[in-house]
Amino acid sequence: MAVYRTFRKGIFYRIVLGVFLCVSLGGIVSQLLLGSQTRLTGDDYCYNAVLAQEGFWGMQRRSYLEVSMYNGNRYSLTLFSGILGLFPALGTPVIIIFSVLSWLAGLVLLLRKISNHYHLELTQLECLLIAASFVCLILWSAPHPDQSLLWRSGMLPYFMPLVGGTWLIVLFLSFIAKQKYRWYTAGLLFLLAILVAGFSETGAMVQLGLWGLMLTYSLIALVPGKRLSYKKILMIVMILAGTLVAFALMYYSPSTALRRDRMNEPLALGPLLSLLGLNLKVVLYQALMRRTIHLVIPMLFGFGLGLILYNRTRQELKVPSRGYWKNLVLYGLGISISAILLILCVLLPATYIFSDYPPERALILSQAILTAAEMMGGIWLAYLMMSLFYVIPSVSKSTSKVQIAVGLLFLMSVFYAPVSLIQTGVNRWPLFSKWARFWDVRHQVLLDAGEQNVRAVHVDELDSLIKDIAELSPNPDYWYNNCAEMYYGVNAIYADQPGWDE
Repeated sequence: MAVYRTFRKGIFYRIVLGVFLCVSLGGIVSQLLLGSQTRLTGDDYCYNAVLAQEGFWGMQRRSYLEVSMYNGNRYSLTLFSGILGLFPALGTPVIIIFSVLSWLAGLVLLLRKISNHYHLELTQLECLLIAASFVCLILWSAPHPDQSLLWRSGMLPYFMPLVGGTWLIVLFLSFIAKQKYRWYTAGLLFLLAILVAGFSETGAMVQLGLWGLMLTYSLIALVPGKRLSYKKILMIVMILAGTLVAFALMYYSPSTALRRDRMNEPLALGPLLSLLGLNLKVVLYQALMRRTIHLVIPMLFGFGLGLILYNRTRQELKVPSRGYWKNLVLYGLGISISAILLILCVLLPATYIFSDYPPERALILSQAILTAAEMMGGIWLAYLMMSLFYVIPSVSKSTSKVQIAVGLLFLMSVFYAPVSLIQTGVNRWPLFSKWARFWDVRHQVLLDAGEQNVRAVHVDELDSLIKDIAELSPNPDYWYNNCAEMYYGVNAIYADQPGWDE
């Protein structure tokens, strides 16, 4: 401990932290810069079409009660789409930048609370570095990051649950830490759980699984007569209740009932479990065999972090007892089991509703679960290895400096993620900035045409910005053209002009 504290005050450690911070934040900023150049595309036009026809409040009512151009039962998605649709040029960039920065801030606060609870003595700067590294890892390793972050209709249902879920945990930890219980805190968590779960069925299922696991672990560890434990149970139950209310609101939405009439019957329990197991195998196979580096780097980062954290806490551990080894094994099993169950939660909605594999944009949730599990697994492995060393006093006393140095080296392995993000951002900036310029011009032309009651408008045909998400077409009868026509108030839009290629 003393060796680490001395090293922590040294200039070398501060330089390493400074470089670490610059590179990690650079990776995040590179994605935010791309996000600042995004506008409406694909399904975004369909949300804005209903907004233009019905107004903001009418959009909320009609989307929930009638079959619309999108999944209107996702009331939080409709709510945010309506708000952002009021600012078509700025709404998407603002929500992308705001959501990423909010998630980063929530992760920093979460790490601070974990640090205080376990006496890890992490500074705010160190918490920021760990949080920024985690965000970089997710943005780098998500199967379809463009759809998950840079496309409004994809990021709201699948990225926002990560942001809202993080803040839900932060508020939960803040409330249970207070000595005096306030009734409105449980109500606030209940309402926030309803809001966060309303972005998508997949996000709601992950939220239900996460807090169900927390309830299970809390009940196992509950000490009779300990007031704080019972308060924790009550808070978790309120969050679960809010999540179940969200499920009921989405499932019993009139628009959902009307859509179900046009869909196949959901799978029975036996075929559902079989297909769910097959989808889980696909996720794990993809992660282990085809996306191996996306798991190895979080593990290495977690291992390095674990070496440093162990150095801070080992004075309290002394010689590991039998109970310590038992808890260590249980923690390892808990990480593995929890990760598998939460990934199943990601897979369940698409498997049950469509008898299919989830769209890639939804897998940012499973990737976040895998990355967090790998990081915690790396920490667990470091504690296991150092605990074995600590059994031999003569060895443990000579490992402090080596342990810190090795820990820093393993931490630097995460640089691969932000450096890759920066490189991607630099390479794609010309396309994104050009697309934004052309979109702004086209948007103004279409607005003017709508105000002047022009029946048919010919505009530039733009390249698709987001992979697998189509743009306006030369064919005025194309689905997205129809949505854009309703939004701008013109009869026909022909995206057939060659300006983009000139």
